[in-house]
Amino acid sequence: MKNPNIMKKVLFTLALLVSFSSYSQIEKQYYESGKLEITSNYIDDVQQGQEIGYYESGEVRFERNYVDGLAQGEQKGYYRSGELRYTSNLVDDAIVGNQIYYFKSGEVEFTIKFEDGLPSDEAHYHKSGELDFTFNYVDEYLQSAEKKGYYKSGQLKYTANFVDGILNGESKGFSKKGDLLFVENYVDGKKIE
Repeated sequence: MKNPNIMKKVLFTLALLVSFSSYSQIEKQYYESGKLEITSNYIDDVQQGQEIGYYESGEVRFERNYVDGLAQGEQKGYYRSGELRYTSNLVDDAIVGNQIYYFKSGEVEFTIKFEDGLPSDEAHYHKSGELDFTFNYVDEYLQSAEKKGYYKSGQLKYTANFVDGILNGESKGFSKKGDLLFVENYVDGKKIE
């Protein structure tokens, strides 16, 4: 028969070894005012688990999770008042699929589609749910893009082109019935007569 005291000592020693084999800490970042800005969990100096960002007034601003130092899974952002502001899915620190932004009342305000970590399409909506306007990105951050605006009925209202975030090229306006109202050309944001 085994000595129960020896077994207890062995188990205690193993428990101590396991507890000292990894180091866990919570890192806190603060605003200049001294108020809490972000809390992050680390194990062995690698970010793991939930990270929470706060507004300076103390309300939760965002939440996301980390695995082996990389943001993974659902990310949520909030208005100061607590309503959901946006959601997105993260894989290895990059947004994958659609990032969805919401009005405070809960309806979708706009979506940004990401491909290979970069925005490719953006759609904005009226509170009633109808499409308002879209962007089709050629390069990230609207370096080059086509913008299309819509009436609440869904009818095309206008088209405009952007280069380096500035109106360039042909723009067209349409009536609610779809008739062409104008065609204008722009260079570096200035209308060409």
